[in-house]
Amino acid sequence: MATPAPAAASSFRWRDLVWPVGLSLVVLGVIIGLTYRPGAYAQIVATLDLRVAALAPLALLGLVVVGCVRLRFFSHQHLSWRGGVRGQFAWDFMSAVTPSPIGGAPLAGYFVAKDNRLPMGEAMALLLFAMLMDQVWFATTIPLILIASGYVDVFPEAAGSIGQGVLAAYLVILWLWVGLFAFATLIRPQVLSRLARWLVRSRWLQRLAPAVERETEALEARAAVIRKESLGFFVAGYLLSAAIWMCRYLVLFVLIASVAQVPPFTTMIRIIGMWLTALLIPTPGSSGGMEGLFMLFVGPFLPLAARGVVVTVWRLLSYHLVIVIGLLVTMGTIREALAGRNGDEGQHRAEPEDGAHATAPRSA
Repeated sequence: MATPAPAAASSFRWRDLVWPVGLSLVVLGVIIGLTYRPGAYAQIVATLDLRVAALAPLALLGLVVVGCVRLRFFSHQHLSWRGGVRGQFAWDFMSAVTPSPIGGAPLAGYFVAKDNRLPMGEAMALLLFAMLMDQVWFATTIPLILIASGYVDVFPEAAGSIGQGVLAAYLVILWLWVGLFAFATLIRPQVLSRLARWLVRSRWLQRLAPAVERETEALEARAAVIRKESLGFFVAGYLLSAAIWMCRYLVLFVLIASVAQVPPFTTMIRIIGMWLTALLIPTPGSSGGMEGLFMLFVGPFLPLAARGVVVTVWRLLSYHLVIVIGLLVTMGTIREALAGRNGDEGQHRAEPEDGAHATAPRSA
């Protein structure tokens, strides 16, 4: 029996791909225009350390390899090596182009289930565990950043004292949220379920109640699967997740280090802080906002013209290239999701003519 696509999967639109990519390119163009200086690019090329710069694609490759290993490990080897690589690209791709309220996990889970002939519940539990380990990694790095802020300049000077205070408060709130998410997932999933059900009691959100009910029930079932794992499984999952995020940080770090002498610890701490702050940006893949955060957090370490070059190469490599590869990997699943959506829409358009209830909610 075919695996049914979740509602989030059928909500994908091609504009979800076009507009964040376009926004990122526009912002990059603005940054290049503002930072360009005649003759500066020749100086950058002359001082570029190609051996260091070559480590950036290697770090990106390491991210994919570790991501594949992590998905295979979380699935108890139910995913093949090919399936793990494709699953990692699918997740990164959908996270980069789907609206933030949907996120990449629903369609990525659908893709992993279809690509590896897994039950949908097992695929979604796998991704939930990966998401949980990412949250635990954030919970680890937030105290590190707050402690480091007492010794080095972690927060951008351009933000001012008020802005720096707001960023510090945001990190504390994020840390509390991560703790709640981990507690609710591992120990008491009923906490998030009750919170979600309480929120949809509002008359403005009541229409979401059926979907919320389905998702909270699914969350509790998946959390029950995760809680059965051993402590060693959690430790290994955390270390794999830490390795993935370190690869993400290194892609940018080595690009910066290839064009300028920078303080390694401060630069890395700022890169980590930049990624955490990017979680606030509502655009898919933090498109547009991530480029701006680069200019705030790590741009001051670089010569003016080099800032535009480094941020462009970084985003083309870590965002746009991943989208291209992910699109090639998931094209068949996207076509199927779009075809299912169009079929449903056609059925709903035909229902009034047949006397059926056109406003009946679509079944999951």
